[in-house]
Amino acid sequence: MAAVLWSNHGYEDQSKLTTNIHERAVGYYTLHFAGLFNLPFPLRFAFGNGVSQIMLELAAHILDIAENSVRAGARLIEIDIEEDTAKNTLSIKIIDDGQGMKQEEIEKVLDPFYTTKTVRRVGLGLPLLADASQRSGGSLQLESEKGKGTTVKATFGLSHVDRQPMGNIVSTLIILIAGNSDVDFFYKYRHNDRQFKLDTREIRKEIMDVPINHPEILKYIRGVLEEGFSEIKPEA
Repeated sequence: MAAVLWSNHGYEDQSKLTTNIHERAVGYYTLHFAGLFNLPFPLRFAFGNGVSQIMLELAAHILDIAENSVRAGARLIEIDIEEDTAKNTLSIKIIDDGQGMKQEEIEKVLDPFYTTKTVRRVGLGLPLLADASQRSGGSLQLESEKGKGTTVKATFGLSHVDRQPMGNIVSTLIILIAGNSDVDFFYKYRHNDRQFKLDTREIRKEIMDVPINHPEILKYIRGVLEEGFSEIKPEA
């Protein structure tokens, strides 16, 4: 399995990377989603030599990576978020069973200005996540094996002043489920000794022939998610 770790030690010229991103990302447009998705974080699309999608909250990074997993042919995507107050860490891990990548492909997707239709539609997603994790004292790890899938893990300093806010993870999950009804999602959020799980495979067993992206089913899932969050009381 090929793997790449991106941290302060793994990418010494990070300041130059960030500068290049801002220099090439011009003409920002901020879009706000409303209605069913009620997405509170702005996504700024830049038009210029480097087309980019600037993620300002961690939920937007999760959405970006999961959408890439879908494009890679994943049928099951696991999203695992863990807060450890004692260790002052926040970790986000996304695992998919998509087509996976070779080592040379991994190195290319970590290039902020590389893009192909077969790998990703936007070149800045993973480099921006790596930058966000590094700024809060964390790191990004990418593991993938051709034909078996990909794992992305980002760690952050939970209380670090430069850690991006989590954002509305509930709406992010609703977007993913509503837009990818043929893909299953297993979501787990752990805050110290409290844990919440949601598995769309289990929901499908209950609703039988009703589409999982039916408005009433999505409303039910949103309620389950909101109740779960109220019980575990996450800090992020």
